[in-house]
Amino acid sequence: MSETEKLECVREMLERISDVRKLMAGANLYSMPRMNSCMREEPNSYCVDVYGNIYNCEQMVGRTENAIGTLEDIENLPDRIENKILEDECKECVFFPKCYGGCIANKNAGDVACMIEKYIISAYMQII
Repeated sequence: MSETEKLECVREMLERISDVRKLMAGANLYSMPRMNSCMREEPNSYCVDVYGNIYNCEQMVGRTENAIGTLEDIENLPDRIENKILEDECKECVFFPKCYGGCIANKNAGDVACMIEKYIISAYMQII
């Protein structure tokens, strides 16, 4: 799908909602620019599941193959520093200060890393 087709698809979905403004009730389209894209890149942010498995990404909770350790072995957690490779299109994108390259988990799954910033906000703005 081209960028235009993706935007059109999201816009059409939003238009099918009876009152799209209700989607944004109490929410903001703007937030302060980020220094990183998510908790995965924060040195002291972890998620723990009910079994004591530790994850560096909230989207990975429950997928034990993605756990980085356990509460029983917390002293041996791996170093959290990762070199995130930013795509050239991200560096030039108007939404870069908002998403900082998007969600690594989404990108690794083959999805658009910055869906909310790049498509949903743009489509929503076209509708209102």
